[in-house]
Amino acid sequence: MTLKIGQNTIICDSSELEGDITIGSNCVLHPFSRIIAKDGPIVIGDGNLLEANCVLINEKKGTRDSSAPMRIGSYNRFEIGSEVRSLTIGNCNVIGIKTKLERGSVLKDGIVIAPTVNVKDGVQVQNYTVMFHKPELIVNISSESQKEENKLSTTEQIDFLKNMLPKYNNIRN
Repeated sequence: MTLKIGQNTIICDSSELEGDITIGSNCVLHPFSRIIAKDGPIVIGDGNLLEANCVLINEKKGTRDSSAPMRIGSYNRFEIGSEVRSLTIGNCNVIGIKTKLERGSVLKDGIVIAPTVNVKDGVQVQNYTVMFHKPELIVNISSESQKEENKLSTTEQIDFLKNMLPKYNNIRN
């Protein structure tokens, strides 16, 4: 197991880290969040927020890309209970509560995915998209303003949590 953690990253003791993992600077891992690099490394950019009970897992489960790395950009927010198996996630995305991203799915930049949506294997979600439960409710907002708004809201939450989490949780050194 290789673990590399960037500056000013807060990781709660009750979170689970397994395998070859690189986490950028200014990230926050809530209690009971899990990063499991079972079948390949996981590389996470700066300013990412992993809320409680969310799981990032690089596990092949019968696919042919055996040791492919999972790459996650910067300023993404993975909300409570989300499950991410996608190997490619861009920057400034919001992954809703209990959302599932299957291994072959791809997220670009500035995307918001509503709670409990299941993004299937093979689906590529384009830049600046808001994705709801039904395919006919996928909205492309065609604006970089969504990306900046996602980044700002994630950064504000991270700043708040970096002060609050250590008061109520044990933090890894």
